[in-house]
Amino acid sequence: MATSSITANFYCDDAKAANTFVDLLLSEKPPAKWVAPVPTGTAHEFRNKREVANFVKRVVRARRSRVGA
Repeated sequence: MATSSITANFYCDDAKAANTFVDLLLSEKPPAKWVAPVPTGTAHEFRNKREVANFVKRVVRARRSRVGA
């Protein structure tokens, strides 16, 4: 059986933040007063089928170079 941990390499030296993290981690649903932070980062959206095809070709080429096929 494979296991993973979302807390791997997690460090927090703020007691209040650590307690909040543990409370949220162990709760079945978040408290009504808690507001989730706004997600950061962006996802690329392909503009057309050519971009999709080029991306797939790059991924396949990279995978083949790792495998040595």
